[in-house]
Amino acid sequence: MKSFLMFLICFSFIVSNSFSQSNIVEENQEIQQSSNDKIKGKFYISVGGTYVPSFALSSNLTKDGLSSLDNLTFFNAGIGAQFEYKRFLTTVGIGSLSYKKDEDTYKYRLRGVVNSLDLSYRFVQTNNIGFNIGLGASQTLSSFQILSKNTIQNLNTINPSNQTGAIVLNYNSINFRVNAGFSVIRDSSPLDIVFTYQQVVNNATWESDYATLSNSPSEKGQSQFSVALRMYLFTKSR
Repeated sequence: MKSFLMFLICFSFIVSNSFSQSNIVEENQEIQQSSNDKIKGKFYISVGGTYVPSFALSSNLTKDGLSSLDNLTFFNAGIGAQFEYKRFLTTVGIGSLSYKKDEDTYKYRLRGVVNSLDLSYRFVQTNNIGFNIGLGASQTLSSFQILSKNTIQNLNTINPSNQTGAIVLNYNSINFRVNAGFSVIRDSSPLDIVFTYQQVVNNATWESDYATLSNSPSEKGQSQFSVALRMYLFTKSR
């Protein structure tokens, strides 16, 4: 009888403990599922670089004895937001790019603003890391300055028709993007490393706000390669 009672007590304890553990697992799964069903908004700052193999404008520059714009590396910095639902990611960003080069008699200054939209899918995800692939589009608004170092400007004859020594060109490109990202997933300070290839799909001819241009080349088909480190500042869920 005592043995039977001990058996019942042990059996009851084992069953109750099993149910308790099962409930904890189910609750954790429900919490995780509930968390995955929420839309998470993450805000970030980013730094990185962009490599451009060539510009069509280079042929115009080299014909006149100036340096080409081939094999350029830009410094990038930006801010943006990423919205995550389950494994789908939507990222919007705005960034700046800059390049400068000094020669003996002239210098180059190239600056731009990049607006981007990317849609990605996290095809691998664990508690700590994730891998994403995606497509997107961007717009690049650039200003290129060629500045002479030998120009003397007399402010007593400030009329711009009497002044020389500076050429300012602009171009506006629309780009198709393919990206791949590696994510470090953690509660505090998550990180992304994102690799992007983009190609100019519009005509993207060079223009000027100050002059009528002739023989302006098109940058359509230009390729660009970028890498960026995104550092997320805070996350909101709803």
